[in-house]
Amino acid sequence: TSAEFVISNTDVNKCPGGTFPEYAFIGRSNVGKSSLINMLTGRKGLAMTSATPGKTMLINHFLINKNWYIVDLPGYGYARRGQKGQEQIQRIIETYILQREQMTSLFVLVDSRHEPQAIDLSFIEWLGENGVPFAIVFTKADKLTNGKVKDNVNKYLKKLTEQWEELPPHFVSSSEKKTGRQEILDYIDSINGRLRHSVELPSGDYLEANDTNLYPFLFVSFAPFAFRSGKRSEFYGLHLTRNHRQMHRTVAFYIHLLVSGLHHHFSVQSHYSPLAG
Repeated sequence: TSAEFVISNTDVNKCPGGTFPEYAFIGRSNVGKSSLINMLTGRKGLAMTSATPGKTMLINHFLINKNWYIVDLPGYGYARRGQKGQEQIQRIIETYILQREQMTSLFVLVDSRHEPQAIDLSFIEWLGENGVPFAIVFTKADKLTNGKVKDNVNKYLKKLTEQWEELPPHFVSSSEKKTGRQEILDYIDSINGRLRHSVELPSGDYLEANDTNLYPFLFVSFAPFAFRSGKRSEFYGLHLTRNHRQMHRTVAFYIHLLVSGLHHHFSVQSHYSPLAG
């Protein structure tokens, strides 16, 4: 695996050009994000760990194998930043996630040692409301016994089922023991492989080709997961635009309706900002 640092900035408009897919990593401050990125790339020190939690406020791009990016986003939830600093981080994070067309999937890092935290759950809820494809990575698994890690992960997933009908993909990791490395890289590789075999429609949108198992792939990898609001199922963030990420979500949504035969009321709610305050 080749990995090289490309650029750091706070402006999404200054991110690298081109169409390479981007896999962004985000989580609370001190969740082990830099260590996980270094473990995935096999490059110790590639992503720098700040000596002061919550200090890093940049979008960092790392080019992997010359054809896709790992993106290190600022950590959220560090109270000592102050109101102004927290608002700046919120703006950087939300602008990248909502406006960066190349962002193919977001990895939300959660410390496996702790009970579900309100700020993480609110952030995940916001992702669902905006139709952002994501997976969860439970970090620092080496700090607990295997049994305790399993219990904590199951508790977290059970908590998510209060709001979600379809759970996102999840991985258990340890940067010290390299646990989860291959599984995460295989997941990214499977998405990249399917993106390479997508075809452009006359409208300028994209559709997966030659896939006999189209529904599960699209629904699990790209669709917004079924997010439950009150007593009905709703799908959020379905905008038909000319980029891979949004198109895959929309196609997945309609395939889901076709396969299941269900008719869901859906709406878009993008005003909610879980990172505020």
